[in-house]
Amino acid sequence: MKKNHGSLFPGVCGANSSAKTYGVLAGFAVLLTAAISTLTGCGGDSPWHLADSKNPFIGQWQSDIPSMGGETGFFEFKSDGTFTVEFPDLPEEKGGPLGPFTGGYLVKDGVQVTFLSTDEGMGGFTYRVVDDNTISVTEAENDGSLTAGNSAPFTRVPGSPVNKGNTSFVLSNPLIGGKWSETTSGYNAEYVFTADGTGTLSYSGENPFSIAYTVFHDAYITNDGGADVLIVYMTATQTFASYLLEGDASSGTISVKEITEVAPMTGPPPPNVSYGPAITFTRN
Repeated sequence: MKKNHGSLFPGVCGANSSAKTYGVLAGFAVLLTAAISTLTGCGGDSPWHLADSKNPFIGQWQSDIPSMGGETGFFEFKSDGTFTVEFPDLPEEKGGPLGPFTGGYLVKDGVQVTFLSTDEGMGGFTYRVVDDNTISVTEAENDGSLTAGNSAPFTRVPGSPVNKGNTSFVLSNPLIGGKWSETTSGYNAEYVFTADGTGTLSYSGENPFSIAYTVFHDAYITNDGGADVLIVYMTATQTFASYLLEGDASSGTISVKEITEVAPMTGPPPPNVSYGPAITFTRN
């Protein structure tokens, strides 16, 4: 990641190309300029570290999943807010091989939230980048305190490409643009969703809260081709939720139902899903 620093020594970078100094002074000038270039970042790219990335998960990873009895899952996370997971080596007696399945995810402030309707829906995790090829991931309860559960390291799939950019998300969904309001839940709430996976929520015109979100098409959650699912993480309360979106957002109105439970699938999709009351989003 290239870092552009404001130089403490204006005009130093490249200045020695036109300077005319002689003898010992010339050598001293070269050494001094090299030292200043190192201090100010003028000498080129700084070392890249995965910990500097807004979304370190972009790429291909593998992990031995505790809830799968330590079986190895292979993940690919993309900047469009989707991910795939498969268990190609899961024995037949355990129902394998499984996948690939596609879900949605978001990342914000050391928290990752995923949604996979083929695996009990939503999951929350905290994470810590160990090094450029390892991320420690810990299950987190949706209780407002992110109470820790099982941990498992994610290691980069050998030979897979490394994303050295600092891109978080580049989303494309019908909620982006303008403001959305809803009053059917008894609150005068207003939402703003942006293409980088962030947004705001405000009540009755008060100061907005920051949110992280993603919208993705879940092909398994219904039996008629699937539906769009919205995942939201509230940074102020450290809680997360998922919603089914119904209707055509281009009309300016969309129905939103909270997904309260997804039962483990014992057969082909769709899974058995429970919902809360529907609310209506209206574009302002």
